[in-house]
Amino acid sequence: MMRSPFAVLAFLALVLLTGCWNKYELTEWAFVQAVAVDLTEDNRIRLTTQFYKPGGGLEGAPKASESFNIHTEGENMSEAIANIANEVGRVAQWGHIRIVLVSEQIAKNQNLKGILDYFLRDHEPRETAQFAITKGLASDYLTRKPYIESTISQQLREISQSSKRFTGMSKKMNLLQVAIALKSQTGIAVLPYMASSGGKKDPAVMNGVAIFRDYSIVQPGIPAGKAEYLLMLRNEYERGVVTYPCEENPKSKKDTFEHVMVSSTTKVEPKGESVAVRIHLLLVGGYGELRCSKIRKASDEEHIKQKIAEYVEQELQKEISAMQARQLDLLNIGDALYRRHPALWLKWKSSWGRRLSQATFQVKVEIQMTNTGLTKPMPYGDQEE
Repeated sequence: MMRSPFAVLAFLALVLLTGCWNKYELTEWAFVQAVAVDLTEDNRIRLTTQFYKPGGGLEGAPKASESFNIHTEGENMSEAIANIANEVGRVAQWGHIRIVLVSEQIAKNQNLKGILDYFLRDHEPRETAQFAITKGLASDYLTRKPYIESTISQQLREISQSSKRFTGMSKKMNLLQVAIALKSQTGIAVLPYMASSGGKKDPAVMNGVAIFRDYSIVQPGIPAGKAEYLLMLRNEYERGVVTYPCEENPKSKKDTFEHVMVSSTTKVEPKGESVAVRIHLLLVGGYGELRCSKIRKASDEEHIKQKIAEYVEQELQKEISAMQARQLDLLNIGDALYRRHPALWLKWKSSWGRRLSQATFQVKVEIQMTNTGLTKPMPYGDQEE
C-alpha cells in the first residue's frame, strides 16, 4: 500500500517537533525586570538585578511581593551576571527586561562601552529596554515601592515614557538609541537623567539630561528647567508648559502657556570658517493660567503671543550660548554637516568645538493658539472695568 509523501512528512514533523531538547524548563528560568549598574570601592561592577516573582497562594491571603532583588559583583558585566545563578538558583532570562539604570559614578570612572556592549551583543536582552543615568546609586531606585504598577521596574519605565510625553522635563531612550547616539560624528550624546529628592524612599523622577562625550560623562548636566528648551531645539519635545513672566510684575506673577505640540526645523549651512544655523520652532497650544494678562480683543491676544514667542526665543538663545561656551554640539549640527557636506566635515572635525563656538544662530518661534480662552478674558478674581 502506497503512502502519500505528505503523510510521511507530517509524521516526521510530529516526531521531530515534540519535546524541548537541550532547552531550559520554565522552572529553571528567573525573569529579569530591571538591572542597576554601580561601582564598588575597588572598581568592580556591582549589579542589582530585579526579578519578577509570580503571585500565588490562597484566595484572600496577603499578596506577596511580585519582585525581588539580587546583588552580584564581578570584574565585568559577564562575570557579574554569571554569578546570579549562584544567588538565585535559576538561570537569568533577559528577554523581558524593562529598564537599565547606570549610576553617575560608574559613568565617571568607567565609560559605557562595556555595559552597552554586553546588552547589545547578547541575544536575550531587548534593544527596546529603556535606559537612564541615575543620580546616586542606581541600586537605590530598585528598592522603592511602585505606586500603581506591579513592580518598581515597570513604574520607572512608565516614568521615563510619561516625562517625555507630558512634561518635557527629560527624554526617553532605549538601549539601541543610546548606542547610536554615542556613535555620532561629534561623539556627544544627550541621555536621560533620573534623580530623587533625597532618601531611598523618596520618589524617583526624570530630571533633565546627562551629557556624554566619547562614552564618558561631562558635568554638569542640564536640569529639568533648562532641558526642556534644549529638547525643543533638538526637536525631541512633545508637550509641556511654558511659564512666562508678567510685564507689570515679572518677579512675583507669571502666566502659563500649555502647548500640546512642538515642532522644530533646523537648517545648517557652511559660512566662512564655521556655519550659520537657522532654527524655526512652532508651539501649538492654549492658555493655562492667566494671572495678569487680559484679553479683551484680538490685538490683546496677538500681543500675548508675541510676548510668549520673545520669551521662548530668549530662553533658547541662552541654551545655545551655554552650549557654544562649552563647545559641546548638543544639537547634532556636526552630524547634519556630515550628511550634506561630508568632505568639509572631515576637514573640520578635529576643530569642530572651536568652529561651533563661532557659529551664528538665528532662532524664530511661532505660537499657534488652539484655545484662546476668550470666554474667560480676565484673570480669575478680577472685576470688569
